[in-house]
Amino acid sequence: MRSISNFSLMLVFLMAMAVNSQAEGDAGYAGAFLRMGIGARPKSMGNAFTAVVNGVYAGYYNPGAIPRCDYKEITFNYSVLALDRSFNHIGLSIPLRPQSQSGEKGVFNAGLHLGWVYAGVDNIDGRDSNGQHIGMFRNSENAFFFGFAIQPHSMVSVGLVAKVLYNQFPEVTKKDESLTSKGLGFDFGVLVTPLPGLSAGIALKDVRSQYSWNTESVWERGTSTYDHFPKIWRVGIAWQTFADKLLLSADFEKNDKQSAKIHLGTEYAFAKKLFLRAGMNHSEPAFGFGYLFKVWKLDSLLDYAYIYDEVAPAGEHVFSWAFRL
Repeated sequence: MRSISNFSLMLVFLMAMAVNSQAEGDAGYAGAFLRMGIGARPKSMGNAFTAVVNGVYAGYYNPGAIPRCDYKEITFNYSVLALDRSFNHIGLSIPLRPQSQSGEKGVFNAGLHLGWVYAGVDNIDGRDSNGQHIGMFRNSENAFFFGFAIQPHSMVSVGLVAKVLYNQFPEVTKKDESLTSKGLGFDFGVLVTPLPGLSAGIALKDVRSQYSWNTESVWERGTSTYDHFPKIWRVGIAWQTFADKLLLSADFEKNDKQSAKIHLGTEYAFAKKLFLRAGMNHSEPAFGFGYLFKVWKLDSLLDYAYIYDEVAPAGEHVFSWAFRL
């Protein structure tokens, strides 16, 4: 049977490795996987997406933009990462367009968002205090998004997203069972469009987000601990110009644990079919492209992004496929 010290050291090592391997410069604070960004389009634009008006990614970047999407959209995202990491996302955006008694549309637009973000680390080398190998382990983190937003005025929309959090370390307890933690967090957002083509957004993310751990099943002196996610403020501006062909965006990000970050992005559309993108995710350059085409009479957008990673030995490749229903 493994010793108590082995179990305690193994648990600490697993938590540190799982968080740090996904942190991408986030210094190992809890919830790092939710600060990586999602989707090939936003990530190729440097994650400067707080003020971008439409799209299925609003539920992640700014809940206030959820009502601005004019069509149902579902997206599937897959990332290729170094260091035995995996990162995937599925999102669904549903516009709500009620009618007045006279049949007029757009009197009080709203929208729904559902999403799932998964991040995992495999092949973690567990060792005891003597440096002896005690097994290979893994970790997974999940966030389930449930968002609702309204547009009470043609220029203003506000939204809220609730996130159910679930973290799992399989086969680490005394009986080789999983050690899990659950949590609940909230995101708030506002989007303003004062002029045609110009938009500004503000989002407060990860309010009350945390993991609650109880390690009594791991070793005799186990305790209850809490890992709090940093609260994040994001302020952004976006400008669509040149007959809607060129999109420029910029975000300022600050949380209560780390220094501020700047995100910059641009997108250019050729005949509304081919999209070229580039951006700076703080100090990490990114670029990508997208192509809009028909699949079973549905508009389908296939996107790719490459993001340079200062921490990992290789950059990140992101593939996204969205369908407008």
